[in-house]
Order: sequence, then structure tokens, then C-alpha cells
Amino acid sequence: MSFKARDNVIRVTDTNGDVVFDTGTPMPHIAAVLNSTVTHAFPESGDTAVALASGYISAFSSGCREFQCNLEYVCNDVYTCGYDYVCGTQYVCEWDFALARNVCSYKYVCNNVYSCGYEERCGYENVCDWVDVEGYYTSSGNQVSALEHSQTYTLGTLQAGTNPDFLLVLMRAGRTVAGSQSDFGTFVSAIPNGEMIAANGSTVLESAFIPGGAPWLSRIVTVYLEGDAVKAEFKHSNRQYTSVRATDYSESCFSFPSAWAPPDNTSSTWEITFEVYVGKFTT
Repeated sequence: MSFKARDNVIRVTDTNGDVVFDTGTPMPHIAAVLNSTVTHAFPESGDTAVALASGYISAFSSGCREFQCNLEYVCNDVYTCGYDYVCGTQYVCEWDFALARNVCSYKYVCNNVYSCGYEERCGYENVCDWVDVEGYYTSSGNQVSALEHSQTYTLGTLQAGTNPDFLLVLMRAGRTVAGSQSDFGTFVSAIPNGEMIAANGSTVLESAFIPGGAPWLSRIVTVYLEGDAVKAEFKHSNRQYTSVRATDYSESCFSFPSAWAPPDNTSSTWEITFEVYVGKFTT
């Protein structure tokens, strides 16, 4: 490695002769440092309970009963009493005046006879009883509404004429309230809580994903220069999302239950401390 200084220019080369430092080229320096802390609450997207599935429960397991009446042909043994007209051959003796004695012989005789006993009577009757019947079920989840949201904060204002060439951004972020979805829980965030990290350009704060697929929700913070102002934009974007897991199950004996599910608490709050180095190149 060699070191040369000539005409107020310092040049350093390595053992291969490649220049590793040259003050003759534009050199970066920090013109200003801005510090600011922002607390931002991303809004609720809003949701509606929707039925994911519905169907019938068998009469065997539903626990539902109904009082039903049906016309049926029924036979019953009934105890009755009354006179019966009975005919038959009987040995009868009668006084014969001509012979002056009783004369006996068999005769066919009919008489009304009073008797009691059981007899079968059949006919159509309206028969009523409690019977097991089918029930109804509904499993429900949430449908989160699509939402676009953006809010911008000014982190600081530079002296007029600074005309910076670049920004170096550090931030220390903390998620004080975590957003979540009812079927898969808290939104994913790769931001280490309370640690200083580089945040040049745009940084993804948190996301929510379709199972095995792309994100349906993202929240991003972007630090940029606008005129003499350094700004931070907090941007939220989510498309409509319907739960893939049921979060409520209801049964009824009368009709399909209405859809209901615990709400998705999609709002989250971030507190971020920004440390912005405003840089320029000088020759």
C-alpha cells in the first residue's frame, strides 16, 4: 500500500495499485444531523362476519326435538259391556196342559244377553309425540375490508441552501400495540424491538400473509427529502381478506344461525426514534 500527497490531494493505493482513497474525487461529509421521535397508529381496516360453511346436524346428535302429530291406523283392545243377541240350541222343558206334564225337547232359541269383555277396535287416529329432528349449524370467520392509508410527518427542516446529496437514516422502533387477524394471530414483523437499525429508503414494519402465498397487508415507513424538509411517510395497504379458518361455530334447532365472529384487531401503534444524517459530497 502506498500513500501520496500532491497539490492538496491525498491518494492511497493498495498493493495491486488500485486506488482505495482519493481526496481528488468527491468526498462525503455530514452536513447536519436530525433527531425526531414519531408515534403513529395505523387504523383499523374494519371487518364483517361471514359464513364460511353451513349444514345440517343429524337428528341422532342434534339434541333437537319437535312435537309432531300424524294420522295413523291404530288397533286397541277396549273393555266394553252391553247386550248381545245370542241364538243357539237349548234343551227346553214346557208344561203340556193336554198331557198334564212337562214335555222337554231341544229348541233353537234367541235371547238378549248382557255381557262384558275386551274387544279389538281399529281405526285412524291423530297420534302426537315428541320426535328427534335435524338441527342446523354455521361456522363463521371475518372478511377484512380493503383499506389504503398514508400519513406523513416532518422529522426536521434543514438550513436553506444545504442541498444535501444523500441521507443516512438510523431508527429505533418499538411496536407498542400489535395488529392481528383472528385466524392466524399477530401480524408478522422482522423489526427488532428497541434496536437501532439502518432504515434508508423504505422499511417494512409489519405484514400479514395469505397461507402459503403473498401478503394481503403491509405497513411501510419511508424517509425522504422534500425541499429542505426531511419527512417520514407511514403507509398502510391491505386488500380484502376472508378468514380461511373458522373462528366461531353455532348450532340451532330452528334455522341456520347468523354469521358471527370475534373482530379482527388490525390496528397497530409504532413509536420510532429517527436519527438522520444529512450528507453532501465535496471536492
